[in-house]
Amino acid sequence: MATLSVFLRGVNDCPEALEALFGRLVALGAKPYYLFQGDLAAGTSHFRVPVSRGLEIYGELRQRLSGLELPRFAVDIPGGLGKAYLPEDINERTDAGWRLKAASGAVGFYPVEA
Repeated sequence: MATLSVFLRGVNDCPEALEALFGRLVALGAKPYYLFQGDLAAGTSHFRVPVSRGLEIYGELRQRLSGLELPRFAVDIPGGLGKAYLPEDINERTDAGWRLKAASGAVGFYPVEA
């Protein structure tokens, strides 16, 4: 069984919480498959972790977890362009946000959190 998780501000926005979660999932026989950046849905901004913080946490997880325990960090690119994997699909970081490349080759934009 594969699982997905979403970064949630104040819930799992620290490496310790995610390390414990992913380690426990593997111990139970589940594969942590995706760790998603929060979508830009209206009314959810208070739950979102900034991409820059997500990248910091993911970098720490890469040092702490085995390959089996480490999920792919992904974001659904706004505009229906599909998934991008972070950090490898980041084309550019600007003051306004992140240019992300989809599997199709299209480039979308995920804004910096206010």
